Amino acid sequence: MAFAIQAGMNSAVLDPNNRERMETIFATYALMGLDKHCQKYSKVYRSGQIGSTRK
Repeated sequence: MAFAIQAGMNSAVLDPNNRERMETIFATYALMGLDKHCQKYSKVYRSGQIGSTRK
């Protein structure tokens, strides 16, 4: 997924409830500099949508 995004993919049909896939997408955008100041990544991480499920 990360390589496809880097190569220019801008849409895909996927399950938004797949945590690992969503983590990859948000991290890729942050690392490529497409997420200004990592604001979207931080927001979804804090909300618990991505990241560890352990408490």
